[in-house]
Parts: sequence; C-alpha cells; structure tokens
Amino acid sequence: MEFFRNLLSSNGFMSHGYCYMWKPGLVWLHVVSDSLIALAYFSIPFTLIHFIRKRRDLPFNWIFVCFGAFILACGATHAMEIWTLWHATYWLSGAVKIITALSSVPTAILLIQVVPQALELPSPKALRLEIAERTNAQEALLAEIVQRKQTQEKLRRSEEELHSLAGRLITVQEDERKRIARDLHDDFSQRLALHCVDLDLQRQSLPVGSDMSRELERLLSDAETLTREVRQIAHDLHHPQLALGLQQGIASFCREFSEQYGIAAELLNDGNLEQIPAAVSIVLFRVLQEALSNVAKHSGSDRVTVSVSVGDDQARMCVTDRGRGFETKGVQSDGGLGLISMRERLRLVRGTMRVTSSPGRGAEIEAVVPIPMPERSTPTCA
Repeated sequence: MEFFRNLLSSNGFMSHGYCYMWKPGLVWLHVVSDSLIALAYFSIPFTLIHFIRKRRDLPFNWIFVCFGAFILACGATHAMEIWTLWHATYWLSGAVKIITALSSVPTAILLIQVVPQALELPSPKALRLEIAERTNAQEALLAEIVQRKQTQEKLRRSEEELHSLAGRLITVQEDERKRIARDLHDDFSQRLALHCVDLDLQRQSLPVGSDMSRELERLLSDAETLTREVRQIAHDLHHPQLALGLQQGIASFCREFSEQYGIAAELLNDGNLEQIPAAVSIVLFRVLQEALSNVAKHSGSDRVTVSVSVGDDQARMCVTDRGRGFETKGVQSDGGLGLISMRERLRLVRGTMRVTSSPGRGAEIEAVVPIPMPERSTPTCA
C-alpha cells in the first residue's frame, strides 16, 4: 500500500501546468494534441485485433499483437501527459513509460527478425502476375482438354461409322458369296451335270473297249470330278447351316470336315452363341474355315479341337491341333495368305488373332472379338 501511495502521490512536485504558467492557449494546445494522439493510439489495437481475427491465414500474425500492446502503451503515455498538467504524479507517469519501454523494445527486436522473412513473401504485383500466369495455364489446359475430348468424340464417331461400314461390307460380301454360290450350284453345276449325262450317253452308244469309248469315259470322269469340285466350292462359299446360327453352322462344318479329311474335330461351346451379332458370326465362321483348311493341309494331325466361348463382352474362338507345328517367328506380323485373310476379316469387326505354335508341339489359333453383352459369363479356351 505504501508503494501505491508513493506511486500516486505528487510528493511536493509541481504539475506541468505551472511550467506552462497556466497560459490557456498553451495548456489547451497540449491537452487537445495529446488527447487526439491518445484516442488514435487506443483505437489502433482494436483495429489490429479485428484484422487478425478476420485474416488468421496471415503469417507472423503474432507481430500484430506486439504492435497492439506497444501502441496501447504509447497512448497511455500521452494520456498521462494530460493528467500531469494538473496532477504531479510523476512516479505514475514514469511507470507508464517503463511499461511502454518494456513493450516497445521487444517489438522492435522481433520486427528486425521478421523483416527478412517478410521480404521473402511475394508482393501483390508478383502475386497478381503469378495468378494471371496460373489462370492462363489453367485456361490453356482446359482448352486442350476440351480439344482432346472433341478429338476423342470425333474418333469415337469415326470408329462407330467405320464399324458400321465394316458390318455393311461383311453383309455385302456374304450376299455376293451367296449369289456366286447360287449361280455355281444352279447354273454351272447343272450344266456340268447335263454334260456328264451327254458324255455317258455317247459312251454307251460306242462299242465297249474302243478307243473312243475309253476317251469318253476319261472325259466323263473328269467332268464328274469337276462337277463335285464346283459344288464343293459353292458349298464353301455359302454354308447353308450358317443361316440357322453360328453354333449350328460350326457343328455342321466340323462334321463335314471330319468326313472329308478323316480328322476328328471336337467342338466345345461355352455360353450362348446366339448372342453373337450376325457380322461377327460370319467372320468367326470364315476364320474357322481357313483355320481348319490349314490344319488339313499342313498340320498332319489326326485330331483338332474347336472351342467357342462367349463372355466378358467378347467372343473367343480357339482352333487347336497336335500336329507338327511350326516356327511362329514372323507369323504374328506376316504369315501366309490364309493368316493374312483371317486377320483382315477380324480387323473389320475390331477383333484380334494370336498364333501359338512350336515345331512338334502343334499349333493354336485364337480369335477374339469384342461384342456388347447383356450378361457376363467366364469364357474358357481349350
């Protein structure tokens, strides 16, 4: 209590008003100026507090707290200047000043440490430039993305048009094969059959064992062979069982292949083959014809397995034999005319083909075609 009494006591000192000889103009000059300064100092900390509460993301926000305390203490010193005009409590005035000193010195020291870090912060102009550059980069990226999407959409439409055109091309080719097969069967084959009848009648009218009879018999044999070959060509061009569906067509062709070449053809089905579109069915059937033809000509195997499966949005067909096999080097990219024909047919329906073989270990030809599927099942390949 003694300390506070001394702090608030004038102790015989004269107030500042005596120093100014109580001249009203001079006294009020100091009162007004110190009052305005004190009010300004007292308002600044509240503004700083409001600022840092709204901008908590700013770095070094603690330095604003130090500034607020320092400025508040400065305002108190000016308020004491007004007080000491009438009250000579200079110990209290000195205490306020020491408080101001204790808040100002650490603030100054901290400010010296913060300035280098603050100088590393980008200026508003630099920030605007960086924002502008990033905005331009984002706009350019967005434009590129839009352009790529437009290009992808064009490619998708082009692919769909190409796929539709390929389907129509397959249909036209198949119609042309039907027409040629019909002409061969109904016209050329019948005309050859009539020639065979005429040759046989001419042979019967000649003496048995004569040179002319033997020559007509040879011609008749050649004509009958030619008639069978024409009918076989017509049959290969348009297999009648294919009209009943891929499964029926493949089963019928495998039976005919076994009867013609004496090679056992085992057929394995997995899934509903009726889900395969007509264009894909035609392509797979033609690939099977070419693959089995290669087996008959080159493999030397007495058995072949044909596996057809549907699932995972695709149709898969494998033709596997255990014949003499061959080197696959160069076959995947080149191959003979038969392999090229199979690849070209599959490409029309966005399909792919893989050939696996090695000498003495047989061969496998796998054709895969993507198709839209209402349901999914697990495909298997022999």
